[in-house]
Amino acid sequence: MSLVSAAPPIQTTTPPETLPIPGYRGNEGIGAALATQFRVIWALTLRDFRTKILGHKLGAFMALAEPFFFVLSVSFAVSFIDKQAKIGTSFILFFATGVIPFNSYRRVAKEVRSSIKRYKKCLYIPIVRPIDPFIAAAIIQLLLYIVIYLVFFVGYYLVNGYGLPHDWGATFFPLVICALLGLGSGLINTAICSYFPPWDKFFAILMMPLFLISGVLHPLHTFPSYVQDILYWNPLAHAVVASRNGYYDIYEYPFYDPYYFVGFSVTTLFIGLVAERFARRRILETS
Repeated sequence: MSLVSAAPPIQTTTPPETLPIPGYRGNEGIGAALATQFRVIWALTLRDFRTKILGHKLGAFMALAEPFFFVLSVSFAVSFIDKQAKIGTSFILFFATGVIPFNSYRRVAKEVRSSIKRYKKCLYIPIVRPIDPFIAAAIIQLLLYIVIYLVFFVGYYLVNGYGLPHDWGATFFPLVICALLGLGSGLINTAICSYFPPWDKFFAILMMPLFLISGVLHPLHTFPSYVQDILYWNPLAHAVVASRNGYYDIYEYPFYDPYYFVGFSVTTLFIGLVAERFARRRILETS
């Protein structure tokens, strides 16, 4: 008989679950990852809203007053040159239905470009991805311009007794697509500026001729046909025409191509996402 007692059998237990690393989503399903990213983007959007708009006594007023004063001042100045409205009976309404969609694109592209500096400290939180601040900046500008458009139409109606859109959905739809286009443009600008900082100034200069060839001041149907064929490739011209097609019940210009407008915007957004991912390290180093 052996003096050494047999060792008791080793009991195996279920290994403890690995503690999740903050921000690590490798074990998450697609649905859970998307839900997490949505919550992060929404939190950044609320942070931006509270900081820029609710963080100052006149923040909300200035956010809404700036585009209104721009529309009124330009309309007043142009009325001395040409008092005849291009479409309808009010030049203010005609101008607003063009300049507000155009400005929504311009402001989204600008805010997306500058958002990385405002949100850079948030990127130290592991759960926040570098793309999230860009999307949050685009959302806050989109919501702001939807409110601006809505307040403008309702305010004009209360003062003059008319001025509500003929088709609300078709009038507001270009704002959403312009936000996608602005997000893509802003990402591309951010990637370019990480290697060539003066690009910001060049892009700002390009906005003026783009403003003139998008039909904001003069409807595109007044241009010669060969000029319209060239301007067809300008997606912002489609945004302006789409906005006015939805607003006026007496105006339906066949220039607007929703497939080209949406397709161009989605393609620009895809290119912007690829450019941001390619230049991400450089963007974070130079911001």
